Amino acid sequence: GGGLGSAVIQPLQIDETDNTPDRQRRMAQFANTLRLASATSPMLLAIDDLHRCSPESLELLSYLSDQLAYSPILLILLYRPEELARRVHSESQPVRLLISQLKRTGRCAEIEVPGLSPADISDFLTAQNYFFPETFTRRLTAQSGGNPLFIRAFLALLHTQGLLNREQGRFVLNQDEKDIVIPATIEAISQQRLERIADELRDLLSYPKIREERFAAQVIAGSDNEIPESNIFKYLNQLEEDYRLVSELEDQRLVVKVGPEYRFVHALLRQVLYQDLSDSQRRLLH
Repeated sequence: GGGLGSAVIQPLQIDETDNTPDRQRRMAQFANTLRLASATSPMLLAIDDLHRCSPESLELLSYLSDQLAYSPILLILLYRPEELARRVHSESQPVRLLISQLKRTGRCAEIEVPGLSPADISDFLTAQNYFFPETFTRRLTAQSGGNPLFIRAFLALLHTQGLLNREQGRFVLNQDEKDIVIPATIEAISQQRLERIADELRDLLSYPKIREERFAAQVIAGSDNEIPESNIFKYLNQLEEDYRLVSELEDQRLVVKVGPEYRFVHALLRQVLYQDLSDSQRRLLH
């Protein structure tokens, strides 16, 4: 059922420039497709980073919340509250307007997800075999705001920087904690991680096919590039094992494919990598 729904949903893209009744028809098709997919069992549709959605996507979500009010479908829309304070072209964030509309019509319940508490972070580090001084854990808690993604990314950065030793099965800092700088943002952590990888690996990550949500090693090998095919698999293995930037996707046997497929461990890494390119480089890659 999920595969069929994906196959039907994927072609129903909303054209940003289309203001004709055709656009309304496509939104109705989308709603009907979800109704069909939820006919035999309830459906959960989660959309992350709502604050990055285009106005057209938000319009579709508003339409779905109205049309699917009595269907066994639960929409979970996740966003960062701090992003709603930013104005877009001197106007209120479109997501704020959508949330206000949903609240006004009683179509949603808002759940605030707090950051991890200092005790939560301490328990998490212990469970992952990290043994840090208490003062360092307090600094990490304050700088991260309790954001789990920040903490995971920073731990990966510590490994990449060689600032950890493994002693008796536990990871410990090999420098005075006062000398270790904790970046201000997740983006800064991702930037530092990417800066530390070897030139040939960074060149590989610059290929257009890696800009996709998921990319196939065989496609990269068949592209017009200067990296030998034998090295591509070795480099991808390095990016996964040594740098923890990409992960190989499990073979679900849903489609016929040649060679393994990969994706970034988090889309933020891909975004930072793309933003690091100049306009000329972006045009050339595209």
